Amino acid sequence: MYSGCKNKNYGTVSYRLLNKKIIDDNLDTLMTFNKRVNITESFPNLFGVDDKQVLHSTVSRIKKMVLNETDQYRFIKVNNLLSVIGEFYSGEQFVLNEIMAITRSRVVSKDIKILFLSFLVDIGMEEEVIATLFDLDELAEMAEFATDNLIGLIRGDLGDKLLFLQEFGGFDDQGQEEIMNQLAEDNTDAAAEMLGILAYAYEFGIASSAVSLLGKNLRARKVTVLNELASCNDKYISNLAMNVLSECNVNGRRKPSRRKWEKPYGDLYDAVVSSVDGQGNRAVWLAWKMPNRKNRIVAFNLLLNTDTGIKDCFGIPVLTKRDFESMIREISSSAVILRNDYEYCMLLIRGALKKNLSGNYPIPMEFAFWRRCMENDIYPEEYAPGYIDFVPETEKQIQDCYDRLDLLFEEQEFAVWYEETPEVYDTAEEIIAITDRISNTYARKVLKLENQLINRVIKPLLPVIKNRLMMTIDFLRRAGKKNLAREVVVCLITLDSVPAEQHPFIRRMCFESISAAINNLKNGIDIRMDPDYI
Repeated sequence: MYSGCKNKNYGTVSYRLLNKKIIDDNLDTLMTFNKRVNITESFPNLFGVDDKQVLHSTVSRIKKMVLNETDQYRFIKVNNLLSVIGEFYSGEQFVLNEIMAITRSRVVSKDIKILFLSFLVDIGMEEEVIATLFDLDELAEMAEFATDNLIGLIRGDLGDKLLFLQEFGGFDDQGQEEIMNQLAEDNTDAAAEMLGILAYAYEFGIASSAVSLLGKNLRARKVTVLNELASCNDKYISNLAMNVLSECNVNGRRKPSRRKWEKPYGDLYDAVVSSVDGQGNRAVWLAWKMPNRKNRIVAFNLLLNTDTGIKDCFGIPVLTKRDFESMIREISSSAVILRNDYEYCMLLIRGALKKNLSGNYPIPMEFAFWRRCMENDIYPEEYAPGYIDFVPETEKQIQDCYDRLDLLFEEQEFAVWYEETPEVYDTAEEIIAITDRISNTYARKVLKLENQLINRVIKPLLPVIKNRLMMTIDFLRRAGKKNLAREVVVCLITLDSVPAEQHPFIRRMCFESISAAINNLKNGIDIRMDPDYI
């Protein structure tokens, strides 16, 4: 029988004050000068807060916090925070009211208006509404001002450069072209190197423009960058760079800079990969020692999906070894991980990249930076691990494994293998509505609803589920869990042997999906209210 977990009951007043204190403390941490903090990790108690008063207070405080702000990094932090708040609470009018009050103020600086204009765009506010808050001349001036600030990031440290790539990826084609033209006119080493990084983007338009612009106003540093691009293992980029160099040589040969285009790391420190979750996602962390920086590392994380490839990418420019170990321990609390297997990580990244390019799924812009750093190791290549060696030898062994496939969900690798869709919540709501929970009628109604959900939602996902199972088998084999790998193989090879609603693994997945939805509904969480599901 389905039942929701009971949560500890806090008094309304104390709970509200606790939430408010946590949010205030996190805001202070977030805005600490030169301290970059991940938004969603810093505000676990903000998202899902039902108390409108707490949220109202938070947004009001953010408004006051930025009125006299001058530091560009803090602007970006607040903008990111507002965007996340907007994503969760875009229907709350008071959030927009606070933003509008700032944009209408005559004493607010141009950069603050840019911050909130970006927020309004992020949450999908209509152009007609935005036009009532800014006049056309002001919008044009603000756009130019924002671009100048963005260009300034390329002359900063590694974190600034990665931030530039994140922001650059949010512009449309015309905006990206204008930014690259400004980079071409900026006669600095940093601008030349950023164009070189953009040449590694997996978007032909950006790559070709970046390489072409490196040939304009040719300087020694641009020649150095073009020479590296010409020797890279991507034939498309290599040919573009060689053509530009050939054209430049016709007009007079330029010598490259004597200074190398350095990469930001030294020896490999660790390569970490997590198990696959129920949505086909897994994390890959790569970390390197920083040259001449004792106990400091540089790391980047990739979120890979078994169906769509690379979904997200972000780097951490400077990290202590202790902080990295703490982060890995935190990841281990919710997923099984493997460490120090660089080649396995590369196989997964190449396979994911192949899915991106084959399925035309967008690749995060920041990946261009890390691709350039590991050009010889990162390239698209399909990865389809085998499992034939783990198929049990006898029918009895297969049957024994089959009878306990529902117990796979007791293993940490399968702890979050459930579906979360509006249809699941519809079914959960119908089950909650059944009042008689003792008679056989209840069991029959629930069974009917479960079968309908399996055939409508889970059965169409069988090809996807098989792919996730194959990747999980490979992970278990590498982790040395051969017996568990053998049981997952039995699950895989028997999926088509019986109707989906009769398979023990699928039935348990259905049960876990409905149970999670019921628990969420009882705690006031309903994904059907999320506009992304509409």
